[in-house]
Amino acid sequence: SHFWVALVPVVLAQQRRAASHAWLSVETCRIEQGRGRVVGMIASLRAVVDALTAMLYQRAYSAAVSKGNPFNIFVLPMVIAGLSEILRLRVARDHDVRLANGSERP
Repeated sequence: SHFWVALVPVVLAQQRRAASHAWLSVETCRIEQGRGRVVGMIASLRAVVDALTAMLYQRAYSAAVSKGNPFNIFVLPMVIAGLSEILRLRVARDHDVRLANGSERP
């Protein structure tokens, strides 16, 4: 059914969360912030995102149901995951450029 096909990209997007957490941990340790501090910040950010996405998904689901295809709700997480990955790649690229120019210490 369409449900299982739409669920695959959502599951794949969730796998990026571990990589993002690892990257944040490495970067915060590099700038001499404590690991506990970054874990607390990630937990706080996750709580805010969970609250906001619940409201956003409810509205998106209502819109998808009104158009007769409730499985379109899975498009929203795919778009958000795609935009997040583009932003992460841009930040990483900018960081690598700064390192190459010597304007930032490794």
